[in-house]
Amino acid sequence: MFNEKGQRYLDCINNVAHVGHCHPDVVKAGSQQMEVLNTNTRFLHDNLVLYAKRLQATLPDKLSVCYFVNSGSEANDLALRLAWQYTGHKDIITLEK
Repeated sequence: MFNEKGQRYLDCINNVAHVGHCHPDVVKAGSQQMEVLNTNTRFLHDNLVLYAKRLQATLPDKLSVCYFVNSGSEANDLALRLAWQYTGHKDIITLEK
């Protein structure tokens, strides 16, 4: 997407990036990535290790451990388990709008 001055933007809505339908560059990039990396991070892959190291380099030492999960649900589940382990408390506060 471009504005009136020709500045490029990535059009995103509802957390989904729109990159067109079967654009050859997008198909090629997706195909190349699928050849290199399984989309499931449960299995160790060199690119996951490299990504974790690059991510770690941007964070303070206290945040030097990476856990890759598949979804927001898994992330919340892991966060609760880590908090329970660290604090020894099992209490949870939830909020609803």
